[in-house]
Amino acid sequence: MSQLFERVARPLATNKTPGAFLLGRQVMAIDGTVLDVPDSKANARVFGYPDSRQGTIATFPKVRVVILIEVGTHLTVDALMCLYRIGERVRVKKLLRSVSEGMRLCCKNCVRTKTAFAVV
Repeated sequence: MSQLFERVARPLATNKTPGAFLLGRQVMAIDGTVLDVPDSKANARVFGYPDSRQGTIATFPKVRVVILIEVGTHLTVDALMCLYRIGERVRVKKLLRSVSEGMRLCCKNCVRTKTAFAVV
């Protein structure tokens, strides 16, 4: 599945796609979330559990997913899954591999500044 995703995932918006471009630049967004994964020994070993009260264990292991989205089409262009404990900001840096010249990037966790936009 990952090989297929890498081969086909790419921006598809045109100049006629509503909301896809701003001031002549393609609008992209990066965001992340945390998902439950099935409670198995393998998932617990790979992804880990979130912190919980002392003496207890969370119900499910968690996986962090960070994605690069083409805003106009809502297509996922790139994605990363990682350990729950690895912060979103760390993973964002790797997704920048799929941001190219002529794109406007919207990302709340990209940089430690007050701006949420970067022009590439």
